[in-house]
Amino acid sequence: MDSKISRRELLTKTSVVGAGLALGSLSTASAIASDSEGRNTIGASIRRADFKKEKHVPVIELPSRIVAGQPFDLTVSVGKDIPHPNTTEHFINWICVYFKAAGESRVTELAKFEFTAHGESPMGTNKGPAHSDPHVSARMRLKKSGTLIAVSYCNIHGLWESAVTVTTV
Repeated sequence: MDSKISRRELLTKTSVVGAGLALGSLSTASAIASDSEGRNTIGASIRRADFKKEKHVPVIELPSRIVAGQPFDLTVSVGKDIPHPNTTEHFINWICVYFKAAGESRVTELAKFEFTAHGESPMGTNKGPAHSDPHVSARMRLKKSGTLIAVSYCNIHGLWESAVTVTTV
């Protein structure tokens, strides 16, 4: 019998259901940080970094010109410059894309992508025939300028975020 932990066991042991903003799951309950008033928050647990130096940061790519109300293609990936492992033990589980319109306080969820194949197999870890890589494209429309936000979740290293300002013409 293989002594390595199964993907299902790994997910069960390393994740708890997250709350708020449909952010999915956190790596451990202790990953929930406190805000300035001592309350536990998910937002305080989200990490940010330069994607050229950190493999967990989602990279947002979009056209240089966005016409208000017209469709455009958005691409989000994790591991663009530094590849992220995509193994049964260490993987990006999902990416969510949000939009915060200029002058508004509400955030809108635009898309959520789950990556569910990481080389798992009855033959053992990393022996499976398929992997899903954290690289997605979606078509969307924005009626006004604002900020696009991508959040990714690594089963080991938690939540990562990046954002780009979008100016519609």
